[in-house]
Amino acid sequence: MAERRGFFGLAEHKETSARLEMDARESVVAGARSGDWYRFMRRAGGGGGHRLIVNGFRAVAVLD
Repeated sequence: MAERRGFFGLAEHKETSARLEMDARESVVAGARSGDWYRFMRRAGGGGGHRLIVNGFRAVAVLD
């Protein structure tokens, strides 16, 4: 199992855009094998009514 946390750091308190591209140098990409899968997760605060709204999330895998 490989994991990478904190791609974007803390969320802004206003609407913003974010983009991330990973290549074969990233451990979660370099270590991938046939049959593996990716899971994308988020955490919205530690309680107290926090929320995170995500619009237009897209993940694209390009295999060479």
